Amino acid sequence: MGIEQLNEIWPEWNVVDLIGEGSFGQVYKIMREDHGIIDYAAVKVISIPQNTGDLIALCAEGYDEASLHIYFENIVTDFAKEIKHMITMKGTANIVNVEDYKIIKKSSEIGWDIFIRMELLTSFINYITDKKMTENDIIKLGIDVCSALELCANKNIIHRDIKPENIFISPFGDFKVGDFGVARELEKSSGFRSMTTVGTYYYIAPEIVNSKKYNATVDTYSLGLLMYRLLNNNRLPFLDINVQLISFSDRKNAVDRRIKGEPLPPLSNVNQQLADIILKACQYDPSKRYKTASEMKKCLEKILTGSHEDPQKITKKSHTSIKVIMIPGLIIIGAIILISIIIKLNNGKETSQSTQPPDAVETTSPPSTTEPPSTTEPPLKENNIENQETIDLLDELDNIIKNTNDWVRIEIIMIHNNINTILERNLNSTIWIMDDSDNQRIVDPEFLRDDISFSIGFKVTTNRYILFEDGTGYFGGTRNADDHQLKWSFEYDSQTSADKTFGIYQTEGLYSAVENYPMVNIYINWTDGSETIFTKMNDDKWIMQSRNEGGLRNVSIQINNEDDNYYINFIISGLPYTLHKDGKGIRNNEPFTWYYKFSN
Repeated sequence: MGIEQLNEIWPEWNVVDLIGEGSFGQVYKIMREDHGIIDYAAVKVISIPQNTGDLIALCAEGYDEASLHIYFENIVTDFAKEIKHMITMKGTANIVNVEDYKIIKKSSEIGWDIFIRMELLTSFINYITDKKMTENDIIKLGIDVCSALELCANKNIIHRDIKPENIFISPFGDFKVGDFGVARELEKSSGFRSMTTVGTYYYIAPEIVNSKKYNATVDTYSLGLLMYRLLNNNRLPFLDINVQLISFSDRKNAVDRRIKGEPLPPLSNVNQQLADIILKACQYDPSKRYKTASEMKKCLEKILTGSHEDPQKITKKSHTSIKVIMIPGLIIIGAIILISIIIKLNNGKETSQSTQPPDAVETTSPPSTTEPPSTTEPPLKENNIENQETIDLLDELDNIIKNTNDWVRIEIIMIHNNINTILERNLNSTIWIMDDSDNQRIVDPEFLRDDISFSIGFKVTTNRYILFEDGTGYFGGTRNADDHQLKWSFEYDSQTSADKTFGIYQTEGLYSAVENYPMVNIYINWTDGSETIFTKMNDDKWIMQSRNEGGLRNVSIQINNEDDNYYINFIISGLPYTLHKDGKGIRNNEPFTWYYKFSN
């Protein structure tokens, strides 16, 4: 089930690649060809319920099969209404165009797969990685998102999930908002989980976290936080802008301070009027925020016009002024140009007379004894003998990644906006974790080594990180562009990752570690020598790597700390893993041993 059904739903469309994956589903790039014309689109695939764990949790609350079917069917019906709302807004400048959708009931279990076909756009995350946004760019972002929220207000829709992952860029440079209603409906399908565990935590309004009544100001609040971050050296409120690597505990503490109502620190080196708009949008008390997105939009537009007057009136005045001054202005400009030409001609004559006698004849100068400066670039540093040690570092990194099971951590910093990206592999693992600002996820990188560089590519994008031996590099395909430049470093440990980022315990404290630490690895060792690893990400998602099953799989988990046993129910094939405190366990009558590592 899933994307394999695409050709049954829309036979003319074929999958090109997986381009995104999150708590709410997967997004694929798709293509069709008709009479030599190729079209591209995107399709989002969402399952209701999202996993078997949702069913188990509701069964524990007393739901039987019939009531479960009714419960989730009502969610799917509401979901369809949300999608239809999005289709009615098709063709608007600032909302992602939804072309079609299909809902298919699963045949062998309770559940539905939802397919949403939409226009293919550039994600905001990729956009800001490749471009340094100016104040005017950020103001345009605010205006465009407010325009999208205006349209939704007309349909009584509250988005509740304004964040970088739900913003996109059109080929014409317009910012568009997507996933209206998705967060709300999927929260219903996972009723035992808080919305703050699905990626919204960094931008969510306090009243939602505190389970209080809320209104549309939660969306302008989240927009204000996003604009704050973009103007604050890519740091959300209460995070140190001078520290390159922000820990999970620092981020969590910053969010806690914001949710408790601590006033946001003022923005520095920013247009004061813009800073005031953002801080008003992010007021803790909803009554002190902008009442509507239209109100916030008008204030942002006034900055671009440089006046507090109605922007339309200002535009009319500007057009009148241009007409009045156009003809005199052209006359003055023409006179200035003519005078400049005359002066240059006179200077040229004087210079010629002072350097050459009137009867001088042209002669051939003898060849110069000094060579002219070379116009070719100097050889790259890796070719210099004195830099042989740094060349070895690139070879060492290549060898560690490809030929060892060492713990390794690569840190990449984009110079123009200070965005920090960490790529990390744990000891004895093939799992790579990518952490860039607010988003941590599993990736499948491709590593290449040549004579002058080391490059890292990812399946979800055609761009690559190119790393040079001197600690510099660039992102994407433009080496000399200022907004593509980066610096990098790496470290590794061949003994144990515990010395670096992980604490290690055999058994005691697992329940507490799973509940309280952002990253946990649980290692299952089978009697045949194979190993299964469950990894908890800092957004409370779990993935499984199994050497005898192959690949990475997203899984859900339920944990009970009862009867002196750790009962770990990894929902992957209906069979639980039972972990005892003596380091032993069993799954479907098959014994295993286990231990775990954690990171704080």
